Amino acid sequence: MTEEEFVENFKAIEDQAHRFASAFLLPASQFSVEIDTAAIWELERLKARWKVSIKAQIMRLQRLQILDKSSATRLYKIYSAKGYSRREPFDDIWPMQEPTLLADVFKALVDAGQVTKEDLREDLPLFSHDVESLTGLPSGWLSLQAARIVELKPVLTTRDNLGGARGEVIPIKRKGE
Repeated sequence: MTEEEFVENFKAIEDQAHRFASAFLLPASQFSVEIDTAAIWELERLKARWKVSIKAQIMRLQRLQILDKSSATRLYKIYSAKGYSRREPFDDIWPMQEPTLLADVFKALVDAGQVTKEDLREDLPLFSHDVESLTGLPSGWLSLQAARIVELKPVLTTRDNLGGARGEVIPIKRKGE
């Protein structure tokens, strides 16, 4: 995908990403059976269990057609009135998670010689710095070329094995001397 195609299709790509994430984080078969009443207090309770934002839960319930548009709008208004647009419950006590699984997989594939960093750069439809940021890889990891390691033999040099030659110290003259 070219950058131009990416820009043209950004909204559709973003929508697909949101749909995938919500289906992954809140599977319909399990999440839907835990909803008794679509009340904000219940979504707060479910956030503690599922660790998914209340707003994302509302969107998922709408996509699952458990909530109609007017019920979702009502919940969004309550959400805003409670100040959840700025900070939701548990946001200040749960540490931000860092992604590690994909970084570990990419490193293992490269270390095992199954793919090269160049292969990853070419195969992934994102810029290298975006992949690094999203996966938790160190900045510059995909752009770094494999280092060539050369082992050097240790050599001890002494005055004796220089043939007895001695260095001569040349004095430095300062201006005006």
